[in-house]
Amino acid sequence: MISSTTIGELTTNYLTNPLGIDIIPRFSWILRESDGSKDLHQVSYDLQISSTEDFKNILIDTTENTKQNYLNTPTNLTMDMFKASSDYFWRVSAKLSDGNSSGFSDPASFSTGLMQKWPSTATWITGGISNTLLRTIFPSPSVGFKQAKLFISGIGYHEVYINGEKVGDHKLDSPWSDNN
Repeated sequence: MISSTTIGELTTNYLTNPLGIDIIPRFSWILRESDGSKDLHQVSYDLQISSTEDFKNILIDTTENTKQNYLNTPTNLTMDMFKASSDYFWRVSAKLSDGNSSGFSDPASFSTGLMQKWPSTATWITGGISNTLLRTIFPSPSVGFKQAKLFISGIGYHEVYINGEKVGDHKLDSPWSDNN
């Protein structure tokens, strides 16, 4: 039986719909108990990961027994299951201590980064020591495309423009970097 308890606030590696992860995803969610009951808890969960938002291509479907309500990583999950620079969608349902199920959550998403597999056709935009503005020209594909990804790595702040138009609404982003 489907419970009135729902699942929300889905995060991957503590972030909402992160881009460019390169470590095993850790999934978390919150049980929302609409009937005011505080005694319910999760006894197991079913987590599905798909390459499509409509879940017609489910890649991973795993059930785990756990009483942990906040952070769950399926024990059989490895990064080898994911392709570099790809988008994934996930959803979860929980079996509750009263025997009912929450039903599946709304989907969340994450994308993988390059995962140390640099494409042989990739080119670096570099500026040396004295340049403060880095530019490059690259040909647009002859066939239409749905999405393009730009991976930025560097020390310091950046703003990105494509064809003279600012990408996003951020100002002087400084991404997380190890810079070892």
